[in-house]
Amino acid sequence: MTLTKLEELVKLTTEDSARAITNQFLGLLYLHGRHDTARAETAMDQAIKANGSAIVEITYDKKWRQMRSGKYEFEDPGPGWIKIASGKILFTDRANRPIMIGKDELILTGQQIEKVSPTLVSAFSLVEITASNTRKPYVFAAGSMRQEEADLVIRLIKKYVIGKGQLVQRRKSQVAQRQR
Repeated sequence: MTLTKLEELVKLTTEDSARAITNQFLGLLYLHGRHDTARAETAMDQAIKANGSAIVEITYDKKWRQMRSGKYEFEDPGPGWIKIASGKILFTDRANRPIMIGKDELILTGQQIEKVSPTLVSAFSLVEITASNTRKPYVFAAGSMRQEEADLVIRLIKKYVIGKGQLVQRRKSQVAQRQR
């Protein structure tokens, strides 16, 4: 019922902010409710293109440690959300408050991300992001730890965060070369 109403609403909506929010919820429902990664990705693409973000449920270790082998769980698990937008990623807790690293909000830009890749721990697929501003990588599980959810997160980050970050860097270097 809710899914059908949202699908109808997104077709009628012409304003970017309303389309972004509607597609955000559609993406969540397809991914976590229906386990339909293809439709989730389409909705998430549309949310980001409308200047919004794709939202995916995550579990992470609050000190960003790797998953413990043998038990295959995080030592100090924290449930949260990853919000993937054009050129950046924002990490929040379940109450939508930013996850903090010291006194700073955990926000990564395309320029900061050196590598994003899948990491397998037993049968679980995790996402690992290596950033230039940290000693250790950010490792988290997407949704229900299914391979296709981790792959979706990685694709979205590569396409919208790293891709946009590289475009910004290229433009800056092109401007700098022209000025010489």
